[in-house]
Amino acid sequence: MFRIARLHPTAATLLALATLAALATLAATPAAAATWTVNCDPATGPDALTINAGITLAADGDTVVVETCLIAPFAYTESVQIATRTDLHVIAADAGFFGTATEGVGAPLFGAWPVTIDASGIGDCVRITSSVDVLVAGFALTACGANGVFVESSERVTLENNRIDRPNLAGIVDTDSAHQRFVGNVVTRTGAEGLVLKECIDCLVNDNRVLRLGAAGIALDAADGSVVTNNEVRQASTDGIHVISGAAQRVARNTSIGNVGADILIDVLAIDTDVVGNDVTVAPVDLGTGTDAANNF
Repeated sequence: MFRIARLHPTAATLLALATLAALATLAATPAAAATWTVNCDPATGPDALTINAGITLAADGDTVVVETCLIAPFAYTESVQIATRTDLHVIAADAGFFGTATEGVGAPLFGAWPVTIDASGIGDCVRITSSVDVLVAGFALTACGANGVFVESSERVTLENNRIDRPNLAGIVDTDSAHQRFVGNVVTRTGAEGLVLKECIDCLVNDNRVLRLGAAGIALDAADGSVVTNNEVRQASTDGIHVISGAAQRVARNTSIGNVGADILIDVLAIDTDVVGNDVTVAPVDLGTGTDAANNF
């Protein structure tokens, strides 16, 4: 007679609990992040031929690497859309230094930024909405039909080492956001402002070059707690750095010279702005309340 082996109830219970725990662990473990390659030339075997197609393929946590387009028109002719995404990196594979070019007054600008997005007649070169922890780095954004980069209702977005040239409107606009980082970008020949923070709370604008502008170089409008530091602003057609409104903003160690209006203007609705250690042609114009304007020269 065959005897059916039975587990002791306690052992069976322990086995069931261990199985459930293992399944729960597997379910809770996120999938490994993937990297997707974009190249406009299908002969290279990319994952996608356009940047937007690469973003569509990518899941949250993934990286989209965009290679230089080496077939006519040698650019990605699209308005890149990043909407409702989390932890997405979109980076240029070939960002680097290719010769020199002098723009306006000052030291040469290095880098051709060979991965180019051309949205002339289309809209913003890059538009980021309702997203968190997004990185866009290393691109040339040229002749944008609207703004170079427009960011709205997002958090912890980083724009780093991009070249924005000849946008129809502003170079970078950020509105209704928080904790953004705009670092190491070059903005030239804009139709409007170079960089605008509007209700961008605790945001950082650091080490950017903003030159030959259709309006103010850098504008802060209710960007409470934001910091503008170590930037170079030249040849703005109005004010170099304009603090329009907001509280507890800091403008420190910037070079703002050769502008049509004031090099630094603190307007009447600005409260408790620190303006410290900036290199300016003339002293900051202070119309605000509680401004600490020290050691500007």
